[in-house]
Amino acid sequence: MLDIKIRKATIKDIPEMYRIDVDGWHQNLIDPERGVTEEALRNKYGKVYDDSEKIKAFSEIAMSEDQISLVAEFEGKVIGWVNLENLYSSKISWLNIYIDKNWQGKGIGRLLMEEIIRKYGHIEIHIATPERAGLKKFYQKFGFVEYPVTGRIEGPGNLFMIQMKRKPVVSE
Repeated sequence: MLDIKIRKATIKDIPEMYRIDVDGWHQNLIDPERGVTEEALRNKYGKVYDDSEKIKAFSEIAMSEDQISLVAEFEGKVIGWVNLENLYSSKISWLNIYIDKNWQGKGIGRLLMEEIIRKYGHIEIHIATPERAGLKKFYQKFGFVEYPVTGRIEGPGNLFMIQMKRKPVVSE
């Protein structure tokens, strides 16, 4: 069994978190049939490597007080991360989760999800996952259900995401 540590993210983790984030966008969202190209990710969504301004903005978001950011670490290296962003209240949060492509399929996402749900399962959690990532069943294992999205814009360069949410579990 690998010694994977789940811990609170620190400012030192930001460069690796950002790299994993951009890798995830490139891996799961480039879809030439829908007009989502590497150029679209770069220009429309700002997903580029080694851009100090983008990394600084990412850092400010990930480390802000209204976010909860955890990392999975193996031998001192960040191999995945998850965060919850407050959505207009302390009772609803938006979940982002990214796993280093070399660690996908090894249970890292499961470990991060278990920790988030253990600590924050009392709030409603929303996610959007790229249709082509094929993660719908993964999230369903944690109690997430798909819900319809109104006002979705179809067209070249627009991302097609599946929206899901998990109702809070209140312990008695």
